[in-house]
Amino acid sequence: MFGAMRSYATYRGEAFNGLLELGGLVVIFAMVVIGGFKLVPNAKSFNLSVYVHGPGGRQDMVLKNQGEVILDLADNRRSEAINEKGAAYFSGIPAEFFNCEVPVMIQASGFESAETDKKAVLKSGGVYLQVRRDDSLAKITGTVKSADGDFLKGVSIRIGKLKTRTDEGGYFELKIPPENQKARQKLIALLEGYETWEGNVHPGTRQDVGIVLSEKTPKQV
Repeated sequence: MFGAMRSYATYRGEAFNGLLELGGLVVIFAMVVIGGFKLVPNAKSFNLSVYVHGPGGRQDMVLKNQGEVILDLADNRRSEAINEKGAAYFSGIPAEFFNCEVPVMIQASGFESAETDKKAVLKSGGVYLQVRRDDSLAKITGTVKSADGDFLKGVSIRIGKLKTRTDEGGYFELKIPPENQKARQKLIALLEGYETWEGNVHPGTRQDVGIVLSEKTPKQV
């Protein structure tokens, strides 16, 4: 093969974790053999999936079509929505971040990363991010007054099967277990002699709910 070829070339560079220096016709053959993975330029970017799961393991997909994952790539902060499979897909990440450790965060109502200041190594197999419930959706607080501005005691406050009552100052605090936590809840306030109050409340705001009850008219009592 080489006897029939009159071209001459040289190559000096890195290959197989060492220094490679070739001269003469043999370099042409070497370029054919190893050029496929050493002499072709590296990709400029790569794609990454971040799989979000709960404390039950990688199959515990507590977030589907809810929330987003955030990556800090030096001075470039990127975020992607979590899909129906509980994963966030990032495309076009610069190749310089491959196999590097970067901060990764979760932003989803009622959830937080299981590890504070979580960092992950970006690699082709994807990244797994464990999350847990925070306390932002764990309770609803507020006060109940009459239309005249008087605080009402003993008002029944309900969300589904959960219930509590207001104290002498019209104040209530209703605790919500993890299995019942949602970003929006339907709250009902009941007191004999007053019209029923219903409304949607958002525990994540952590603001007191102000409820005003109107007395029933004589025909309604």
